Amino acid sequence: MNILNIINVPEHLEVDFEEICTQRKADCINSISSISKEWIQAFPDINFNVLNESVNENFSCYELLWTGTHQGDLSIVDGYIPKTNKKVKFRSVLITHFPMNNKTYIRHYFDLITIFDQLA
Repeated sequence: MNILNIINVPEHLEVDFEEICTQRKADCINSISSISKEWIQAFPDINFNVLNESVNENFSCYELLWTGTHQGDLSIVDGYIPKTNKKVKFRSVLITHFPMNNKTYIRHYFDLITIFDQLA
């Protein structure tokens, strides 16, 4: 499942996306989709539930609960973690800021160590 499913960013807007714990960044919707595909490759059954949300005209904030099974290689900075077939469950926070300057700022926060501990 792709985080783009819950944020509604028109494709013509400039994007400043950052996945904080992995330091991956994107400047367009297609690049965010590529980052999501890497996670889907490692966790083909990945899914999330929205636990809490707060949305107004300029900001949105979502607390997400992710679950999935590690069935493919997980890319990390210095290589990859081969599939373990272990299930993971972790929370994340996704914050989106829609200022008036036609640029959308998106930050995705989660604890990578929690994921790694479940794969060990």
